Amino acid sequence: MSDTEKTNFEINQEELHKLFKPQNDSPEYRELRADFDRNLKSMPGEFGGPCIYFHYKAIEKAEKEFLKDGHLEMVYAVLTGWGMHSTRPNPKLREFGEFKEEIRERINEIDAEVIEKFRSRSPLKNINDEDIDIIVTLISSLQVNKSENTRIVSASKTLHHIFPNLIPPIDWKYSIKFMMKRPPFDNNSQQYKNDAELAKQFFKGMCNFISTNEPSMSKLVEEAVKYNATEKACEKGMYDFNTSLPKVFDNLIIAFVKMHKEKTTESKL
Repeated sequence: MSDTEKTNFEINQEELHKLFKPQNDSPEYRELRADFDRNLKSMPGEFGGPCIYFHYKAIEKAEKEFLKDGHLEMVYAVLTGWGMHSTRPNPKLREFGEFKEEIRERINEIDAEVIEKFRSRSPLKNINDEDIDIIVTLISSLQVNKSENTRIVSASKTLHHIFPNLIPPIDWKYSIKFMMKRPPFDNNSQQYKNDAELAKQFFKGMCNFISTNEPSMSKLVEEAVKYNATEKACEKGMYDFNTSLPKVFDNLIIAFVKMHKEKTTESKL
């Protein structure tokens, strides 16, 4: 398949793979890798405070109090920190009573055995096409936000904190830009027909990337789990963001897009 036949998403994933899994030691590569690593390590500081604190607490509640009020309250809080409730007209979350009712109603439509599979430590290892269809339907139908325009973003961010080892957060600033455009992310746009198609392509792309890079990504998760259990992390509420394989994939995309945007800015100075 030639570059012209590949989607922007596939091409960007190949470049991300080269950065994440070193294949050469040229000066050019080392410079790119240094910028990439710096952006990856800067996330706790840049997205700190409630963004990380409530993210970690929501995931903790997902394991111990699945879909109970305490769990969904933490999800509601982290969505505010992640930009899903603004003082401007949009985006706006639904009132909490409607929010939790919508989530429970949608998830209770899924077979109990499938829910348990989705909640497991390593659900991506046994994922099948039927599971993917269920996930895509969830992402494209869950309405936790008052605006239709932000459905895929608010739904994926919500579901990530319900099934953290399975569903990745998706946003316009990084994830969708990574799917639709080539660096420097200001041209060569590619369109998807609807939210369901976009969600399906993103999820399948994530699964392919993780299957190739699972050992290295799992190491980041293991390091985060150890750090997040330390007294320093618990006392200060300063947690590591690499909380699951889907979140590591999200973090890598953020670092990749930020790195290229910085390069573009520098070239214009």
